Amino acid sequence: MILSIRKAVKILDLIADSNGGLSIKEINGITKFNQSTIHHILATLMNEDMVKKEDRKYLIGKKVLKYASNYLNHLSIYKISYPIIKQLLNEFNENIYMTMLDGNEFIPIITKESSHSVKPTRISNDKLNAHATAIGKILLSSYSKEDLLAFFQRFDKFEKYTKNTLNKLDDILTELEKVKENKFALDLEESEYGINCIAVPIFNYNKDIIASIGISIPTQRFTDTTIAIILPSLKVAAEKISNELGYNY
Repeated sequence: MILSIRKAVKILDLIADSNGGLSIKEINGITKFNQSTIHHILATLMNEDMVKKEDRKYLIGKKVLKYASNYLNHLSIYKISYPIIKQLLNEFNENIYMTMLDGNEFIPIITKESSHSVKPTRISNDKLNAHATAIGKILLSSYSKEDLLAFFQRFDKFEKYTKNTLNKLDDILTELEKVKENKFALDLEESEYGINCIAVPIFNYNKDIIASIGISIPTQRFTDTTIAIILPSLKVAAEKISNELGYNY
């Protein structure tokens, strides 16, 4: 345990529970922490927008609201999505993944596995292989061209996982434009031999892509009609979730 962090959290808790904020003297009276220590902790928290100062009182800052908002978003999208994804599992009995976009981070929210003995064993939520996965393509399609180029500049080269993997920047950008237009993405043995995936976007009330649902199917069960059978149900599920989040189709 790091004592300085525990002290900072204690101070944040006191400020959050206060009515109108607290002064350094008031915090000292409650915690018995050295006033110089309190001053330095508050200065650091102010620099990070975790607290603000008004009339010698310290109040909760705007960054705390960001964390609270993210937490509530994660909580609400999970509660809304879980029963809908469970229905998809019952309907198709194939692995289903839901990944959320949080800033530049890909955060796995839900994973449901099929009862088949043959099924995918690797979850594709890594940004390093986003260009080769259906879910990754959906999330990347939400980026502006400038943000995409900034994102891709971090890679010296794009890994070619199979012969089907797109590993040239122009080809990847063209693919993402197609994904944005069609509102679905495919991974046809691009990230792993023997595995295919279909993914669709989930939107919030601002019409932003905030997550993606993908269904993975082994090649031995992936027929010429698989996409036509699964995609409509997958889109309906995403629309239900998006509507609950305030998106109006």
